[in-house]
Amino acid sequence: MPPYSFVAGNSVAGQVSLVVAITGHRDLDPAHTSWYRERIGHIFGELRRRYPETPLLLMSGLAEGADRIAVRAALDRDIPFIAVLPMPEDLYRCDFVTEASDNEFVELRAQALRCLTLPLIPATEAGSEAGSDAAQQSARNAQYQALARFFVQYSQILIAIWDRDRTERKPGGTADVVMMKLRQGSSQSRHLSFSPLNTDGSGPVYILAGHRLGAAGSEPPALACSVEFPDGVDPAVYESSYSLLNRFNGDIRRLEGRISAGAEVSGQDLMEGREPIDLSEAMKWVASVYARADRLAIWFNRQSLLLLQAVFVLIAVSGISISLMHALDTSAWVLAVYYGGYAAAVALIAWQHATGRQSRHEDYRSLAEALRVQFFWMAAGVRDLAADKYLRKQADEMIWIRDALSECALFPNALGLASPEAREASGGFDFAREWVRGQKQYFGRRALVLESRQRAFRWFALTASAVGVIAPLARLLSLPAAYDHGSRAAAFISLVLAGLAWDYIERRGFMQEARQYTRMFALFRDAERDLSRFVQNMNFVSSEEIIRELGCEALAENGDWLAMHRERKLSVDMPVG
Repeated sequence: MPPYSFVAGNSVAGQVSLVVAITGHRDLDPAHTSWYRERIGHIFGELRRRYPETPLLLMSGLAEGADRIAVRAALDRDIPFIAVLPMPEDLYRCDFVTEASDNEFVELRAQALRCLTLPLIPATEAGSEAGSDAAQQSARNAQYQALARFFVQYSQILIAIWDRDRTERKPGGTADVVMMKLRQGSSQSRHLSFSPLNTDGSGPVYILAGHRLGAAGSEPPALACSVEFPDGVDPAVYESSYSLLNRFNGDIRRLEGRISAGAEVSGQDLMEGREPIDLSEAMKWVASVYARADRLAIWFNRQSLLLLQAVFVLIAVSGISISLMHALDTSAWVLAVYYGGYAAAVALIAWQHATGRQSRHEDYRSLAEALRVQFFWMAAGVRDLAADKYLRKQADEMIWIRDALSECALFPNALGLASPEAREASGGFDFAREWVRGQKQYFGRRALVLESRQRAFRWFALTASAVGVIAPLARLLSLPAAYDHGSRAAAFISLVLAGLAWDYIERRGFMQEARQYTRMFALFRDAERDLSRFVQNMNFVSSEEIIRELGCEALAENGDWLAMHRERKLSVDMPVG
C-alpha cells in the first residue's frame, strides 16, 4: 500500500480528527471516579452525535487521576488516544510513587495510538543537574507548562476536571491549562481569541467539578458539568468550524469509491516523480489527507464549473427568447421559454447554495495547497507549521482548515529536528527542490492557459458587441421588413451574448488569476536559481530559509485566491443583474 494511504486510529484514510485534550487534578476523590468516567464518555458521545463523520482523538499525559480516567472513558468507546509525555519516560515515571500507579501507566501507554515525548528545554536540563530540590522542581514545572501549551495549541476542545476552589495557578497545572484555553488572564485582547490572528488554540472547555482528597471544606462541590467559551466569542463560530470539518470527513467517506483512483494519482503527483520512500509518519499523514483533499477539490470544481456554465446557457436561452419575442412578434410560447430558463437558472443557483459545491471546492483546494506546503517543509526539515501562517486574513469560517493542518504535529518528530546538513545528506533539500521546480512549471502553465481563455472570451464578447451595434443599421439599407426584423433580433441576441461573455470573464477572474500565477512563476523561478546555488555552496541555512519563505508566499497566494473566489459566487440576482 502506498505511504499516502496511511490510516491512523479508526478513521478512514485521509480523514482529519477532532482532537480533545484532558487536564485535571491527580489527587481526585476515588469515590467520584465512575461519575467522571461516565460524564466524559457522555461528552464523547455528544461529540460523535453532532459530528458523526469525524473521528475523535484524545490527548492525555497519562498522569494519575483525570488523565487516566479520560483514557479509560475513551477506551470504553473505542476512541484512540495519544500519550504526550512532558519529559523522557524515565524521568516522568519518577512522579508515580506507587508500583500500582507505575504499572497502570505502562499498561495504558501500551494501548496508545502513538506516544510523543516533549524535548527537554535548556532550563530543565540545567535544573536536573542542579543539586537543590527547588531547582529540580522548577525544571519539572517548566516541562509541565510546555505540556500545557502543547495541549492548548493542538486540541480543538479541552476537558478539565477542575476544583475551582483551588485558587492557585501553578504553571502547567489544571487552572493554568483552562485559563490558557479560555484566554483568561492573557495580556492579549480577548476579542482576538478566535479571530484569524489567533494561533494559540483557544477554544471551548468542558469543565467537570472536581473534588480532591484532603481538600479544604467538609462538603464536596456538587458534581456538575458545564461548557465555557473564551470571552467575546460566539459559540456558533466553533460549531460552524467543527461542522465544516465534519463535512470534509463525510465527503471523503461518501465519495471514497469515486475518488480513490484519482487520490492515488494526486498522491503520486505530490511526490513530484520521486519514489515515496523513507517518509515519516507525519509526512504519510499529510500525503494521505492531501490526496483526498486534492481529489475532492477537483471533483467539486468540475461540478461547480458545469453548473456555472449551465446557468449561463439558461440565461442566454432566456435572453434570446425574449429578444425574439420583441423583435419578431412571435407567439406566447417564447415567453414560456424565457420564464422557464430564468426559473431553471435560479433553481440551479439555489441548489448550489444549498449543497455548497463551490464552497467545497474552494475549501478543499485551500486545504490541499496548505498541505502541499507542509509536506515539503517537512521534507526540507523546516520546523514551522503551515497552520500558524495560513489564512490570517480570511474569515473565521476557515479556521477549520488551520485546525485540520495542525494534526500533523501529533506525530513523533513531526517538525524535523535534524540539522540542515543531515537533511541535505538524506536528500531532503533535493526533494524540496523538486517541489520548487514543479510549482514553477505549474504556475507558468496556468498563467498561459488563463490568458488564452481570457483572450478567447474577450474576442467573442467584442465580436458579439460589434454585431449588436452594426445589425440595426440594416434599416438604413431599405431592406425588406423581414430583414429589418431579423437585424433587430440579431442585435438583441448579440448584445445579450456579449453581456454574458463579459460577466463570465469577470466571474471566472481569468486575468486576476493569470497575474497572480505570473508573479508566482517569477518568484519560484528566481528561488530555484538561488536554491541551486546555495545547496551547491553547502549554504543549507539559506536554503532552508528560501523554502520557508516560498511556503509562506504560496500560503498567502492561496489565501488571496480564496478571497477572490469567495467574492464571485453565483447569487439569485445574477440573471437580472
